[in-house]
Amino acid sequence: PVDLGSGMFTFPEESWPQVNKAKEAELSKSLISVSKMQPKEAVSKLKVLETQHGFRRNWVWAELEQAPLANAIYHLLKMAEKAIEPFPSQSIEELKNYYIIIGFKIDQSMRKSLAILKTDKDKNAVKAVIANIYKPWLESLTHKFQSLIEKDASIFTHQTSFHESETFVLFVDAFRFELAEEFSQRLIQSKYKVELQTGWSAIPSLTPTAKPNVSPITSEISATSEINEFRPQLKSGKDLQTAAFRESLAAHNFTLVTSPGNIVPGQNHWQEIGDIDTKGHEEQAEMVKRIDELFDQVLEVIEVAFQRGIKSIKIVTDHGWLLLPGGLPKETLNKDLTETRWGRCALIKDAAKTDLLHLPWRWNPAIFIAYAPGISFFKKNEEYAHGGISIHECLIPT
Repeated sequence: PVDLGSGMFTFPEESWPQVNKAKEAELSKSLISVSKMQPKEAVSKLKVLETQHGFRRNWVWAELEQAPLANAIYHLLKMAEKAIEPFPSQSIEELKNYYIIIGFKIDQSMRKSLAILKTDKDKNAVKAVIANIYKPWLESLTHKFQSLIEKDASIFTHQTSFHESETFVLFVDAFRFELAEEFSQRLIQSKYKVELQTGWSAIPSLTPTAKPNVSPITSEISATSEINEFRPQLKSGKDLQTAAFRESLAAHNFTLVTSPGNIVPGQNHWQEIGDIDTKGHEEQAEMVKRIDELFDQVLEVIEVAFQRGIKSIKIVTDHGWLLLPGGLPKETLNKDLTETRWGRCALIKDAAKTDLLHLPWRWNPAIFIAYAPGISFFKKNEEYAHGGISIHECLIPT
């Protein structure tokens, strides 16, 4: 009806899909206006919008997925409230502790605000708010981390090989800390005993460099490797491609698990799962919709392993990643200056001079790698990236 009535004859607003649709359109316009405000003013406005629209999450239209922005506003407000707060940054340890207690929640809320949405119009409204509030926080955190690393890079340069004492190691590609923390909570709710620890990836934070560093074969990798697409060699001289990696695993008495039949209690196991990194490069910010799929896959592997008689599983990863819906800022780097250039790092030619942060490569400290400043990207505009120096890329969970 044109008139919803009044008094005892009022029709409940929640009864009408047109009312919900109109309020979603109103909220979309309001989010665009929020994206143009100063951060503190934006947070105040988001609180008002949450009051005005949050109750619609209890309407049937939300259950029918017709109120995505009413759902997104909840996560946007949580993200924004924490992102505008100052954080301690006198030391790397201080910055790390801030992130593993508070900072990761900002990433989770940003990711969830976007994962709910389906239409480009809704995504653009939410991305505008993310660019206004999340991006400055991400830039500030990364710049402060890089400035601390420039003074003392020992968390990267003092990494050493280790002997793997666990009998079942599950490698999940690009399982950054905020994902691991959320997944740990799911495991705890499912009555598993979970211990979450943190460490630092090998640098650059790319799979060819960082994956061997968390594997049982780390002691067999040459510390004077020649750099080949950021991939090291074994002490035997073999280039550490997939076949050589698997051969070395077998030599270290680790069985590569490719099916449940490979799992035998009492033996050592290495299993690999997850394509979130591939999805990130292919789908960019759309990869946020893949996280629940990843969690389901990892949980299934865990359940199967325990059913086969395994008592304890160690989950490791190679690196994290940056995600900025709308795109990371570009840093120009002349191709003529580089031997090898990836999105967030580059091998600079011997005679070339740059002002970029340079740090030793994990597998040969005589080779220095240059890193993009802040959250910038050396190549075309991308929303998803890794390989650089940031808490998001380099802080890894176990």
